[in-house]
Amino acid sequence: MKIGIDLVKITDLQKTIYGDLEKIFTIDELSSTPKELAGIFAAKEAFFKALGRKEDWLSVWLEHEDSGKPLLKTILPLDNKKTEVSISYAGEYATAIVIIF
Repeated sequence: MKIGIDLVKITDLQKTIYGDLEKIFTIDELSSTPKELAGIFAAKEAFFKALGRKEDWLSVWLEHEDSGKPLLKTILPLDNKKTEVSISYAGEYATAIVIIF
């Protein structure tokens, strides 16, 4: 089992990635609010930390179940392992934790 976690200040993220949005987020993800984008970014960062290496940002994306639960999807081989992701927001921060098991 591997775990990754990331914390993002929403306003800092907007300044940092401005102009690189299409390199980081899928077309569907780009329809999200800035707050949601920060959560998605945190989830992707947490995934790469759990994976132990950085990959192409677009090789991983977020979808949601009908219940609203986030689902992490990837084209990367995970050797039949599964992922779980949780995203939370507090004030001007978004955080995410990813478990690969």
